[in-house]
Amino acid sequence: MKRTAVTTMIITIILLNLAGCLNSIDPIQPPQPEGQDDPIIDATQTVTLFLPNSDADGFDTKDVLTDGTAEDIVALLVAEGSLPQASVLLSFHQFGKNGVVDMSAPYGQALKQTGTTGEYLLLGSLVNTLLKFYQLDTVTLTIEGEVLETGHNIYDTPLGFYQNY
Repeated sequence: MKRTAVTTMIITIILLNLAGCLNSIDPIQPPQPEGQDDPIIDATQTVTLFLPNSDADGFDTKDVLTDGTAEDIVALLVAEGSLPQASVLLSFHQFGKNGVVDMSAPYGQALKQTGTTGEYLLLGSLVNTLLKFYQLDTVTLTIEGEVLETGHNIYDTPLGFYQNY
């Protein structure tokens, strides 16, 4: 009986020591090619903003610096007066060449309260800017998670590049 208890205690001590050793083993790292450091990522990038032109029949472009986030890009469009002041990006997800954008209610309200030309320019400004920066083919737009419906259209399909009106 005494011998079984001692054997059990020795096996337990050995197992605990082995478990402690396993936790201290470093994970295998892939080899780094010699002479190559980690790439330095530039914190600022250039985005081309698509802004409604003064004739309200198309877009002018303006290159500005961004941190590369969709939130910053929307804020830049707001600062340029291209989107309504209270417009906020709620989320942005990229799936290959397709983007999904969820905007706040004030952006949707502005789209509903404008004529067809204003609607076209508000949408084109946002969509074109995101398409170009993220190299997308389409953008699906929602407002507060819901399909956008204006007096002119129901936007329940992905949107492509907006040409001059």
